[in-house]
Amino acid sequence: MENIYAVNYVLDAAGAKIPSEWLSPLFKQCLLTSGVSLNFLAHGLVIGYTSVLLPQLRETTDINEAMATWIASIFGISLIIGALLVTIFVNTYGRKPANIISAALMTAGWLIIGVSENAYSLLVGRFLQGLSMGLLSIVGNILIGECCSPKNRGALLTTISLAIILGVLLVHWLGTIVSWQRVALISGFVAFVDLIIIILSPESPSFYAMRGRYDDCRKAFHWLRGHSEEEELEKLIKINMARRSNETTNTNDGIIFKVKKKIAYLKNTMSKREVYKPVIIMMHMNSITQWAGAVTFSAYSKDILDVILGKDINFPAIIVSLDIQMVISSALAILVIKKLRRKLVLSVTISANVISYLSIALYVYLKTHGLLSFDHLFIGLVLVHIHMFTVVAGALPLPNIIAGEIFPLEHRGFCGLIGILFFSINETINIKSARYLFASIGVHGAYMMYAALEAYFLTVTWFLLPETKDRIVIDIEEEFRGEPLVTELKLMENKCEEEI
Repeated sequence: MENIYAVNYVLDAAGAKIPSEWLSPLFKQCLLTSGVSLNFLAHGLVIGYTSVLLPQLRETTDINEAMATWIASIFGISLIIGALLVTIFVNTYGRKPANIISAALMTAGWLIIGVSENAYSLLVGRFLQGLSMGLLSIVGNILIGECCSPKNRGALLTTISLAIILGVLLVHWLGTIVSWQRVALISGFVAFVDLIIIILSPESPSFYAMRGRYDDCRKAFHWLRGHSEEEELEKLIKINMARRSNETTNTNDGIIFKVKKKIAYLKNTMSKREVYKPVIIMMHMNSITQWAGAVTFSAYSKDILDVILGKDINFPAIIVSLDIQMVISSALAILVIKKLRRKLVLSVTISANVISYLSIALYVYLKTHGLLSFDHLFIGLVLVHIHMFTVVAGALPLPNIIAGEIFPLEHRGFCGLIGILFFSINETINIKSARYLFASIGVHGAYMMYAALEAYFLTVTWFLLPETKDRIVIDIEEEFRGEPLVTELKLMENKCEEEI
């Protein structure tokens, strides 16, 4: 709502009026974050829903495997479409409208699935959910990163991974007590509540500044942050005033001149450190997430646990124990991210991930070759839990945090798109290759290869990534650039004109 900043009173649970200034900036930032995180929770429901939907469909219908595969995977196709669309949308119409559309599509998708009577309507619902996920995959991190104070930003961005894990756990639990139709309707209610929260939340001050709406920028910034961070606000406005001044120069020039100038500007932009360095970092950060073990384990948990623990195990109970541990670990990660430096958390958790990979590989090798003098189910179970802890504590939340901090304001949609495409490519390669690797070199061989990949990704990221904790995003952008933004904008304009 555009008039959210003009509201002088809000109502508490008893209906009494409370002055809006009594609500702290942290509360308002948490309100905005809850709109994003609930949307990601709905995406966690989508991810885990296949394990509920397909078994029940196979019991009650004659659905063929080809259609079942399409129902399970179609949202991955529409996710890429949504990510492509949001790069155009996010800088033109805003972060909030993109988030609203994402929640509305998610709500519609769940409702269609909930009343579905055939496989084709299921495909439509899943397709809409994929579009929603594609929109939010980029705009969610951007919105929290731009709207929240540097001291709160890391912890609030960590709620994204917690929300996804909670969504998966919730849908697994619901699937054991109600039908797939009711699971969909319950999930649709969650998405609808999220839609209301998003509508009540403000637009990003950074978007207003980019569009030259400086009064709206100040109102939104003060509503979210209070009046204690004026230095960041004034720097944000000053930089965007300089950028817009450059954009409006020579407005009477011919179309050909403007096209040439845009091409020259794009060429120069693509070669700049503040663009390609964050993109390289996020390519490696997303690779860390994909190869840390969560994706492989989710797809082939039964195959992996059969090798590590043996086939005579209570598989559902172990999966539930892992789900609960991951939720608790993700909640603890919020406190860790709040207190410790990003690079410290990155180095400790990913190093631990590499060690856990190697430990499991050694254990499986010794076990399969009969070289253990003593063995017990508890040993393998502890190793698996430690491995999943390293994933949840570092590999899952850190890419969301870094993506919300290092992309340049003017090109966040474009940089985010590259990151999402690389993420999708990695996921496809990972899932498609895992079964072949397990069959050819065994789980222990595959885990050793994953450990080597994680060590490489960590090394590159460590050297390229600056420390971002408690820093305003403009300062981070300027560190990548190597000089103040206003000076760089003038130089860029002169260079474009020389090339023309």
